[in-house]
Amino acid sequence: MSLMKRRVCAYRHLDAGCSRCGGSGLVEGAHLATQDGQWPLGALEEGARLPVFPGGERLLTAIGHERIWLDPVDCPSVVKPIAVPEGALGNAHAVLLQADTRILFHDEAMIEPLGVAWLTLRAGDMEGFRGIGQVEPPRQARLYRLQFEDAEFVTVEDAFQVLVVPVFITMDKAVGRSGLRRWFGSQEVVHLDQEQADAYLAFLETELGRADAAWPRDRTMFRPGSRAGKERSRKVSG
Repeated sequence: MSLMKRRVCAYRHLDAGCSRCGGSGLVEGAHLATQDGQWPLGALEEGARLPVFPGGERLLTAIGHERIWLDPVDCPSVVKPIAVPEGALGNAHAVLLQADTRILFHDEAMIEPLGVAWLTLRAGDMEGFRGIGQVEPPRQARLYRLQFEDAEFVTVEDAFQVLVVPVFITMDKAVGRSGLRRWFGSQEVVHLDQEQADAYLAFLETELGRADAAWPRDRTMFRPGSRAGKERSRKVSG
């Protein structure tokens, strides 16, 4: 009688193990806003200029990619992607995100409790909201890593903005150490933890009403100059 050999992903034998597949980056299939319109991740090249929050453009200094989820027969849940269904956040196409990817929101109702109107949530903390949830990994998908001079928010599917963190910056530094707050240009952004994210999503669900209600695009899309006068700017010491 022959014994069948159990399939094991090649990454499990590496020092980094499965964490490699849950690393920072953008999963293939998404389109990003550039100075020349919407471009698929695979078509972006070094030297492209991308609009960023809260305004202006940044030069893409490098872009790399690698295959992940080589043989996703038993991937641990911590490295499985989060699916954002079509229309969930105003996106015309479904998108896969890494669980640790942070999505930017704008809500003036948060100025009183948080002191700012800009906040981010982890994609992994949004499971169950408007159909967003964890899915099985697509086999051998490409993970793209965009490099700017600093952490930047870029626009995905002309619908929402995500935080892109260069490989030389740790996530702790990217989100800031002072109560998970960080300045991006003239705007201060608060990065919510899981408990805060749960409370905020419950607030949104109550406000939106029906689960199939149209997504208010002004919650996740920022047009440069549209709100700059409504919020306090960063104080620059002389």
